[in-house]
Amino acid sequence: ILLSGDTWLGNSVHQRFGVEMALFGGSAPESLFLHATTSLPRSALVLGQLLPFKLKEEIALGKSYYGPIGQADTYKTVAYEPIKDSRNRIIGAIGVSKADENVNTLVLQTLGKGLFFTAILGLMIASVLVFFVHSDITRPMKYLITAMQRFGKGEMDILLDLKTGDEFEKLSDGFNQMATGLRKREERFKKQNKVAKLFMSTMDLDELLDQTLKIVIEISDSHMGIIYLWATDEQQLIPNAQYGTRSILATIPMGEGFPGRAAKELKTLILTPPQDSAEEILEMGFAQAMPKEVAYIPLSYKGNILGVLVVGSVENYSEDIIRLFDFLADQISMALDNAMLHQRVQEMSNTDGLTGLYNRRFLNDKLEDEWKKPTRRNQPVSILLSDVDNFKSINDTYGHDKGDEVLRNISKVFSDFSRKGDLSARYGGEEFVAVLFDTDVDSAEKMAENLCDLARAQEYPGMGRKVTLSIGVASLDSLSMGSYEDLIRSADQAMYQAKVGGKDRVVLWDEDNKLYCNVSTLQPHSLLNNT
Repeated sequence: ILLSGDTWLGNSVHQRFGVEMALFGGSAPESLFLHATTSLPRSALVLGQLLPFKLKEEIALGKSYYGPIGQADTYKTVAYEPIKDSRNRIIGAIGVSKADENVNTLVLQTLGKGLFFTAILGLMIASVLVFFVHSDITRPMKYLITAMQRFGKGEMDILLDLKTGDEFEKLSDGFNQMATGLRKREERFKKQNKVAKLFMSTMDLDELLDQTLKIVIEISDSHMGIIYLWATDEQQLIPNAQYGTRSILATIPMGEGFPGRAAKELKTLILTPPQDSAEEILEMGFAQAMPKEVAYIPLSYKGNILGVLVVGSVENYSEDIIRLFDFLADQISMALDNAMLHQRVQEMSNTDGLTGLYNRRFLNDKLEDEWKKPTRRNQPVSILLSDVDNFKSINDTYGHDKGDEVLRNISKVFSDFSRKGDLSARYGGEEFVAVLFDTDVDSAEKMAENLCDLARAQEYPGMGRKVTLSIGVASLDSLSMGSYEDLIRSADQAMYQAKVGGKDRVVLWDEDNKLYCNVSTLQPHSLLNNT
């Protein structure tokens, strides 16, 4: 059909339908040129002419084109299809065109321009709407969703700052309140776990009280605290741990003051302290102030009062903190009961059942520990080892009950005699020992003589005799000069010499292995050799 214009099918189409057919070809879409056309030489197309640009854009994409196109100062309505080879490459285009009448051309131009400007205006309006929709809805919504996703992944400190003046700002504020509340609860939960771990990690009462008070103050945002323990024997609340208060606190009877009232009623009191309240003074290091609110929390287990927890803050406590106090009171009470029970068991294992003094095993363990402390190295130490004179005859003459009474009285003499930091123990049978730290030989001798005097002054109804002691004293200038076993052995030998030397006396063991005897009835010193 491409051999000539006379034989090409296009001529028949042109003559019958009044349209012009054209065939473009080439090696690439951008170089397509006219190979043949009908109506030559009357055609507006010229052989070799490149495919019009508007057509070329669509044909290059492999698309059909239908619509108006300007050509040789005229407008035509055209319809073209791309031609592809076996490899699906575009090698040409074939189509038909028909010249528009003037009116049609004008209408098409007008409609085209109108549609064009309408489309442009529509796109502009749509763009503005999209911008405002994105700014007012999409952007804050995106921020909210992103914040929620990050919060869900564990970023508890995330907060939003939306200032849109609409519902999104309210949503932002609500999210921030939720995040802040959950973060505080998370932090408090972690601290509560810390409290639980503390209760499981220690059974030492003093350590438990100190650490518990610090944690309670921390998690309740308090600035002062006291833990009173109930002493059944003394019927008093005794301060055992304190923070942020004056150093000396008085004991409180049951029912007196706010701590005593909380203990008696077993009820938590949240109060504004009176200006003359002594225990609620807040020490700030440079000044004193009254806390704004103080909580008095009874600590009890199975209905038995154990103590009172007092905490104070310069701000009012929130409802959340007040509810936390009830949880802490239960946990602390259980831990206190366990620690007190453990302490009683320890005391039973470390003390003598009859006299209440430490036993020999505990004394040896304690001395071994003290000998290892670097802070004790340069301190002098003295040991007083005593024996109750003629104790067997007391048992034989007055019975074992009277003998037990004697031992209890002598143990009380040693207990009252001991200073803070000293150790007193029942060493075995009727033997008692006192370990005097930071005490030289002269001071130890005077203290031993005082012990003899105190023992001799005890009254025993039904006994027509006094109870006396024979005491051996051994001293070292510092703990590094020997072992505690050597020191006890030296005191034991000195005590033996006091027994064989007449009893009721004090004998000193000096560093030159000589024994100096001092009779408690203030007789002068006499030299005894080691044999």
